[in-house]
Amino acid sequence: MGTDEARLVRWLDLLGELLREPLAGGLPTDVINAELLGTFDAYGAALHCRDPSGAHSLRAWPERFTETRLEPLRATADTQPIARWYRATRSPAPYTLGRVPRTIADKRCVAAWAELSRPFGVTQLLCLPLHVGIAEHRILVVGRPDRDFTDADLELARLLQPVLMAWSVRPSNWPAGNPEAVRPVPPW
Repeated sequence: MGTDEARLVRWLDLLGELLREPLAGGLPTDVINAELLGTFDAYGAALHCRDPSGAHSLRAWPERFTETRLEPLRATADTQPIARWYRATRSPAPYTLGRVPRTIADKRCVAAWAELSRPFGVTQLLCLPLHVGIAEHRILVVGRPDRDFTDADLELARLLQPVLMAWSVRPSNWPAGNPEAVRPVPPW
């Protein structure tokens, strides 16, 4: 079995274990994020949320990346290269910073992001959207220094995305009497 298949098998094993337990409380973030860090050889991971009012929140792992420590990155929440790509394309698909076309984020934009993010050990990002709305989103972000994510990484992210999206919508959030009208909510 190749490395890519082994990573997928690890996720299937993990998900099988997690499904044996009640899902009270939503996604088991510590377990999921530890696996994301290992799977994608990443330095950090985060859940980035933007609410309809435009307010941003960020919950990062490992826990040494507190929101206060990451405050300098808040200014780039809507302007860094991958944010520009999602805004321009409105795509709900996983994507990487290294694939953002220069017509969306020119060299100056990419260099500014790298300069600001390098002290945090993260210059490359892989994003896995859990919910993308017109004015809001919830996106899992995995980051590492200098080396873009591979096509195999992106394909694995595409395979994992539906499961992580489904997990972020809990039955306790179904409107009374209408389980068909599930509304996505942050599981954290």
